[in-house]
Amino acid sequence: MRIGCRSGNSGFGHVLVGILRTLADDYGALALLDHEGCCDGEEWIGVHILSTEHARGRPFQLSARA
Repeated sequence: MRIGCRSGNSGFGHVLVGILRTLADDYGALALLDHEGCCDGEEWIGVHILSTEHARGRPFQLSARA
């Protein structure tokens, strides 16, 4: 699978790769993500999901408990 990324900031695709890697890790997926370069102002990210149940997902909360 490939994901296209358009941004006003050159190189944002690299940031998005880091975000997606973190999400995959948090949800227990084994995924390979690679910044494939730019073409006509769009950055491309290659995504290969090897396992959706590689590890137990971590709990996630947007706020601390009161």
